[in-house]
Amino acid sequence: MRIAAVVLLVVTGCLGFAADAYYVSPAGRDSHDGRSARTPWETVAKVNATVFPPGSRILFERGGEWRESLSVSGASKGTPGNPLVFDAYGSGAKPRLLGSEVLLNAHFVPAANNTYRYTIPGMPAGQIYVLQDHQFLGTGPAMYSSPTLTIASASDPRSDGKLYAICVRGNVISCTGSAHVQLRNLVADETAGQMAEGTVQGYGIRIERSTEVVVEDCEVYRAGRHHIGVINTTAFIGRRIICGYAAPAIDGGNSLYVSYADHNAPVAKCVHQWLDCAS
Repeated sequence: MRIAAVVLLVVTGCLGFAADAYYVSPAGRDSHDGRSARTPWETVAKVNATVFPPGSRILFERGGEWRESLSVSGASKGTPGNPLVFDAYGSGAKPRLLGSEVLLNAHFVPAANNTYRYTIPGMPAGQIYVLQDHQFLGTGPAMYSSPTLTIASASDPRSDGKLYAICVRGNVISCTGSAHVQLRNLVADETAGQMAEGTVQGYGIRIERSTEVVVEDCEVYRAGRHHIGVINTTAFIGRRIICGYAAPAIDGGNSLYVSYADHNAPVAKCVHQWLDCAS
């Protein structure tokens, strides 16, 4: 009887461990089951479209990059003792979610005085930031009058071999209306964007109307007004977060984080802790 009991515990434990892990890799396929590092999903969109039970771990491959936004909503929540965890697996650099889209070098058209034009319709009005080899180009936002983007560059983007990209998404990691969520070892990058009130304002990570969220060992770079926003959220812990390379000439300046509650807060008192965070 004792032997049978031990075997049952081991098998149950193994099944429980396998059932709550989901893997995401740029080399994966969304048609895979996502339940192992050998059969990972490919896109963040697949993650966003999936409702995860409490205790699930969604793991992004180290060294991977996605030009997508991770959105954790109230459809997926953890419970006390069984948080929903978003983390990294494998070896190498932390997985990176980018708010930028690549501009094709050959599509630039030369204009006067070391300026170049690029036709890109549908961009919203506001401050538009362009990156050259993952660094901000110039000392402020680029000029945009739909459908034309105009940049100033000392080298010809058609032939200089450099990577050009435009910041089009903020909040590339967000948690809205959820609870008992942990975000670990993830990077939000290149999210500097519009500044009008009510828009995403170029946040890298945004936590809003949520309870018991932990952001740990994450990094946020090249953001807009705030690298991290924690809004109308209680029992939040930010631990060992690193931020840097803020967008230049942002209206109102930049900050490592903004942390506040207003009349839309879910509880009377919102408590936030920031531990060992740096910029």
